[in-house]
Amino acid sequence: MPVSQTLILTAATGYGWDEVETFLLSLRRTGYDGRVALLVENHSLTTPDRVKLAEVDAELIPVYPILSHLPTKPARARYRIARWLPPSIHRAMAAQLRPNIWLHPIMSARFFFFRDVLARKFKDVEHVILSDVRDVAFQTNPADALRPDSVPLNLFSEQLGRTLGNDAINRHWINHLFGADCLARISNATVSCAGVVSGTRDGVRHYVNAMCEQLAPLAGAMAGRNGYDQGVHNYLIANDQFPEAKTWANGAGMVIHLEGLEDHEYSLDHDGFIRAPDGRIPPMIHQYDRYPHMLQAVRKRLDLNPLNS
Repeated sequence: MPVSQTLILTAATGYGWDEVETFLLSLRRTGYDGRVALLVENHSLTTPDRVKLAEVDAELIPVYPILSHLPTKPARARYRIARWLPPSIHRAMAAQLRPNIWLHPIMSARFFFFRDVLARKFKDVEHVILSDVRDVAFQTNPADALRPDSVPLNLFSEQLGRTLGNDAINRHWINHLFGADCLARISNATVSCAGVVSGTRDGVRHYVNAMCEQLAPLAGAMAGRNGYDQGVHNYLIANDQFPEAKTWANGAGMVIHLEGLEDHEYSLDHDGFIRAPDGRIPPMIHQYDRYPHMLQAVRKRLDLNPLNS
């Protein structure tokens, strides 16, 4: 697949090379020759970091400091501002990227940056993968999973049987942001993970725009909290905002989400690859670093130094 056809876009603000090493080295060692771009804060990167990032052809997109990376006192002041401003003001501010984005934690702020980046750059790419970075590694070339006839948007479910109603964290996010009536209405929906989303450039832009529109007035409700972006992600899906999307069962598509899986729901082979129950090797693994044996197996496969568990 030509270099220009696929882009992997991720937010690595506040991170240096150590936090993105496994993500980037595992990606390039699959033979992926497409583009990979990282949102970064310049102050977080040392000169050696930049050298290593250049060696794997990672494109850096500098962004200004966001709320969750500010010193404690300025951050608390902005949290108070965010909670005081009414949703209508947050919505109006979102039309101007910077003022609203300063009031969001990084997990939601990244979508505003993604929106801005995809509006201005990478207009030659055909497919985009949005991904978490610190807890994601690659096993096979992800571009191979994006065929020319692929659907506009791919969404990836978490563990089978995990729903918005029975999972405590996701239930809290929906209830806090949208209320008990909404939660009751969509509680049987399977949890979809916001950590990896893929599709055509237009399909992903539509997804990102919808996320930003929904996130903007919620800045006050999310102030000082991370993870609530997944609540918005699932709210939009459960309300049929992406009818063009294909939803993949965990491990059946591009990615397998590992947190909370039972032993029979994955296997770790002798070569350090994590397999789905049917034996296939998903291109991406997510949340592997929660488990020391997986983390060490992945690093061993990549010939990286083991970490202390």
